[in-house]
Amino acid sequence: MKATYHITQHVEQFEQWRKKNHTQEQYEKGFTDDPAYPFWENIESDLKQLFESGTLQNLSIEEQEGIMYLIARSWDVGNIINWLTISAEEPISYLECTESDFLQMCQWALKTKEEDVKCQFVKVLPFLKTISKDVIRALLLDFYKDGGTYTKRMSLFALQETKYPHLEELVLTSWASEEDEFYTIACINILHSLKSKELKVYLKKAEAYKDWEFLQENIQRIKKEAKLK
Repeated sequence: MKATYHITQHVEQFEQWRKKNHTQEQYEKGFTDDPAYPFWENIESDLKQLFESGTLQNLSIEEQEGIMYLIARSWDVGNIINWLTISAEEPISYLECTESDFLQMCQWALKTKEEDVKCQFVKVLPFLKTISKDVIRALLLDFYKDGGTYTKRMSLFALQETKYPHLEELVLTSWASEEDEFYTIACINILHSLKSKELKVYLKKAEAYKDWEFLQENIQRIKKEAKLK
């Protein structure tokens, strides 16, 4: 039996395990101990065979979504997509997933509802070696538009990594769109790193969020580094 045929089976078994070993509230909120799943080795073995076979293009829609589900559950494992230690030296996957495979799966990731997939792809994109920066930036912008707050924040940092020329404009126009402390922190840090002329104005705006203690700590640090009063 081909490795591709195991995908839906793995998904079904994983779902059964999650529901059996966690409360209803844990399951509904996604607070399940996915790294403790006892059959990760089987999943990774089958996916490695799949990547090595070069037959990703033959997968059904259900199988494509199944891989996205498994990557989402692998969030704290980081073997299918190595987003945990990705660097210029580290591979994008420990399962022989090539950059071409990754690029193909980006289209599936953009369509999935699994938010824990999108941010993994965003984290890896800036480190691709064989894909043009224009393609990478376009994908990052797509993930930014389609993702939740965390994915948007990671997209900003990834666009910064790729030296996206319109990053400052994106930060300024998106400022009010996310009522989130860490998104706001990302914005002011990026403006600081870009030496934006608007930094002082947006630090002032950020100061209005008095209850966000970590944000206020970042404001004071940035003011000190930028020598602003």
